[in-house]
Amino acid sequence: MSACARTVADYALIGDLQSAALVGRSGSTDWFCAPRFDSDASFAALVGDDDNGSWCVAPVDENAHVTRRYRGATLVLETTFDAVDGRIRLVDFMPTGTQQRTIVRVGGERLTGEEQASWLAGFAHSKPVPIANDAHMQFQPGVYWDLVMCFEHAQRVGVPFEAEHWQIIESVMHYIEKVWQRPGNGIWETRKGGRQYVDSKVMAWVGIDRGIALAQRGGFVTDVAHWQALAARMHVEIVRAGYDEHRGTFTQYYGSQELDASLLLMPVVGFLPADDPRVARTVAAIERELVVDGFVYRYSADGVHEPGGALPSEGAFTIWGFWLAQAYALMGRHDDARAVFERLVGTANDVGLLSEEFDVARGIAIGNVPQGFPHAGLIDAAHLLSQRRPASVGVAR
Repeated sequence: MSACARTVADYALIGDLQSAALVGRSGSTDWFCAPRFDSDASFAALVGDDDNGSWCVAPVDENAHVTRRYRGATLVLETTFDAVDGRIRLVDFMPTGTQQRTIVRVGGERLTGEEQASWLAGFAHSKPVPIANDAHMQFQPGVYWDLVMCFEHAQRVGVPFEAEHWQIIESVMHYIEKVWQRPGNGIWETRKGGRQYVDSKVMAWVGIDRGIALAQRGGFVTDVAHWQALAARMHVEIVRAGYDEHRGTFTQYYGSQELDASLLLMPVVGFLPADDPRVARTVAAIERELVVDGFVYRYSADGVHEPGGALPSEGAFTIWGFWLAQAYALMGRHDDARAVFERLVGTANDVGLLSEEFDVARGIAIGNVPQGFPHAGLIDAAHLLSQRRPASVGVAR
């Protein structure tokens, strides 16, 4: 980490859809991979020190007052230094390239195994520093709903669909039917694996449910009765096995008594109505056990209730707070929804970037910065809060 960076919120992002760089308030570019996002880092001071590569343009006056902004709706970053000898304006940007392909790797290659970069000190001495991620070997059946949801959203706003598009969606639905009962690693990419995570089951159901809607709206030829029967069977199992009668809530996985913030999505995606008593009890339990000062932690195993009331070492996850705001809105708790929303928006840095996590005790951004999920969560929540009568929607995960 360069000497002038204090937290991850000190960084702004520039990019060209092929790669990106992180620029600190000091004017130092401390992270840059070229020519692609998944290339080796040319500048890595972010997770090491200046010897690991950085590029800095800044005044000699280390006490200069710094302000930053993006030019309009662009990633052209302007950093203004008001120093003792005058004002300096630094402009950082990357020429816009071609559109990124979002697949296994940006070029389509298979990922290699996870490694630890032991020679890097880590940002703020946070170790280990991993390269790649073994999660690419995991089974996460819930992810297949994303593709179906994307198509269904596009169709709903008027994007024309042809028979070949439906063939893609129907093949995904057949795959969901084949694998949805397999245990997986869940949304948190747990290394344990082999569990029937409720969130994954719900999202598999969403894939079938939205596929049915897409077919009916588009008039595509398919066995609608078959898909409706499958969705009904899935729903019955998830409600039966994912709900703990003794606890009175839905749980993280079948047979568990642990809570999970992802359960907030049940009313948001329309799996159950927001006024369902089981949903209300689950949200109430999440409020008691996973929410601290309006910020939401992932699951009860994180140790939110540690001895002496200490906060967990992991931060609260920003996107889950936006999920809570959406659940509140659907439950008619509009003041609570807006309060949570505004509190989360208030954690953005000076150029409007949100972090993956927020350290409630220290009041600082931590985790990946910037991360797409919190910004997608913000958009989803803002859209829902702007409606007079909120309805269940699709969400970014």
